[in-house]
Amino acid sequence: MASTSFFDEVSLSIREGVAVLTLLGESGTLPWGTSRQEHRFNPVMLRAMTVALDAVEGDVLVVTNKGSLASSKFWSNGMDLNYLDKHPDEAANLLKQTDRLIARICCFPRPTVAAIRGHWCATGGMMGLAFDFRLMSRDAGFFFIPAVDLGLVFSPFQTQLMKAKLPRSMHRDVLLFNSRRWTGLELLAAGLVDEAVVGYEVLRLARTTLNQEYGKDPAVLVQRR
Repeated sequence: MASTSFFDEVSLSIREGVAVLTLLGESGTLPWGTSRQEHRFNPVMLRAMTVALDAVEGDVLVVTNKGSLASSKFWSNGMDLNYLDKHPDEAANLLKQTDRLIARICCFPRPTVAAIRGHWCATGGMMGLAFDFRLMSRDAGFFFIPAVDLGLVFSPFQTQLMKAKLPRSMHRDVLLFNSRRWTGLELLAAGLVDEAVVGYEVLRLARTTLNQEYGKDPAVLVQRR
């Protein structure tokens, strides 16, 4: 399948039962001032992700971000705070829709892989936790969830997701204190990511892991979840 773009935010390609959804993050800013390269959650990104996911529910799903580490600093930098500042009346609905999208990934009918190049922070960190497998660059990028520093309160869904997916040894430092910025190698040692490799190898590893270790039949992966 040729690559298909959704609202210039997400592209999708499908090959041999594996769908690769790429966060594009082209240069420039959105009308409310947010850099598109940060892949933050706002109505534009949520709509693009939702439409793309509608097209791939029969396939194994890989979500990655575009380009080299030099041009792709963020896998996702979380909620779009600029948008929320300028549209306060829409905050509750946007937060609810974001939780719904992350829950959809968590309960996706086929196995999911987060191929993370760069930072995955705040709500972007929670989205990464929703995947079945996580592969991360070891040469750039951090994981952290700074809600406590911003005076924000986790939704019940977010709290349960983090408690379920984070290793117990990380609960205090991530949930209560936000006291560290975790690298790929540190997350590998903690058991939160399955592999940590140089950035340009992340997507290739996602593909080869699916095809070589588990076989090309997505049903094999379903049995291993």
